[in-house]
Amino acid sequence: MSLPPQRPISPPTRWMRSHDRLIILTRACDVTNPPPPSREWLLTHCYQPYYCEENVWRLCQQPHFMARPRWAVFIANQHRRCALWHQRAAAAGAVVVWDYHVVMLVTATDGQPLVWDLDCALGAPLPLHTYLAATFLALPAEYAHFRPYFRVVDAATLLQHFSSDRRHMRAADGSYIEPPPRWPPPRGRHAPAHSLGRFIDMSDRFVGEVLNIDQLRQGGVGQCE
Repeated sequence: MSLPPQRPISPPTRWMRSHDRLIILTRACDVTNPPPPSREWLLTHCYQPYYCEENVWRLCQQPHFMARPRWAVFIANQHRRCALWHQRAAAAGAVVVWDYHVVMLVTATDGQPLVWDLDCALGAPLPLHTYLAATFLALPAEYAHFRPYFRVVDAATLLQHFSSDRRHMRAADGSYIEPPPRWPPPRGRHAPAHSLGRFIDMSDRFVGEVLNIDQLRQGGVGQCE
């Protein structure tokens, strides 16, 4: 298959100048077992567009998910260009290229790995295999630089070592490129002011495990444990 010919690989110049986070190719309950939150509730309380890393930071701390094994999955590559389909930032059927993306992986009660991506237009959660098949279509060799890698980090490690001061979302004059979340910037107990860059650098032997898509698909959650 090939990328749709009407959607150029080179993004419009104005996107490159104005927004380095996104390039568009087209353009009180039982705390031991709380009920799962609805996607609508999460979109209201744990979601801010263009701040996927902070959305996952908050998801990992929701009571329902804290009762389950869970991981933050950072999606990136050395080119800072990963092609994702079915993202809410794009029109239906269009592909988006993120410099990075972050989702949460959770083990369900039946042992099935589920992906929570609040930016996914197909809904959440989705089974891991379903999500990977729909979001990362097979790319021909000439588009290999859009293929993703995945840094899988358990929630406990994330909450200790992840931080963001949102510097990557500011323009040269200090203003925000996109409106920031209403909650304070995340900072782990043992994190510096801004460690996001290390999480999305797939060559950095930092925390977690870096996998390609086949390794993640074949190993699933078991390979991340």
